[in-house]
Amino acid sequence: MEEHCHCSCSHANNQDKQKGIVLRWLVSLIFIALSFIVMRPFIARQLLSRASSYMACELFNDAIRSYKKAVFMDNRNITAWNMIGYSYKISGDLKNAVNAYQKVLKTDPQDRSANFSLGVILASEKKYKEAVPYFEQIRAFGPEKKGLEIDIASYHKSSLRLLADCYGALEEIKKRDAVLEELRRYYPAQEAARR
Repeated sequence: MEEHCHCSCSHANNQDKQKGIVLRWLVSLIFIALSFIVMRPFIARQLLSRASSYMACELFNDAIRSYKKAVFMDNRNITAWNMIGYSYKISGDLKNAVNAYQKVLKTDPQDRSANFSLGVILASEKKYKEAVPYFEQIRAFGPEKKGLEIDIASYHKSSLRLLADCYGALEEIKKRDAVLEELRRYYPAQEAARR
């Protein structure tokens, strides 16, 4: 009988050890998961920084890979999606560029950069009718607020010019003239200098 008691005590001891090990693993896994969640924004920023370095060296495939990792960390990262689109566009893969910009617009339909880039890609492929809605979207947003725009690149101004070109190519002269008038109204000094 005593052996039996000794034996059951040994099993109870082993069960306690196993419970302790399982509990430590569980706590470790929870800690790792929480650490990952807390560190995701930092990791995504580091990946964006690395991808920007690749872009500067014209290593587009490496840049795309890093941007995709950043998107894996944060699927709603507009900057990463825009840069994936830009990287594909620069490397000549317009189909994937369009897909990336469309993902941006699913997350933020008011993103000027993605709307503009999609319009430019479609207009460059002479798909004027498909390009028009993207330029019209930026037109509806109105001019950028002062201080936020860079003088050389105003999405609004550039979109109006390209929209006028699209309407001209589509032979919609009244719409083209209305866009040109709006362009002169918003940017009188620049338009006078262009003549």
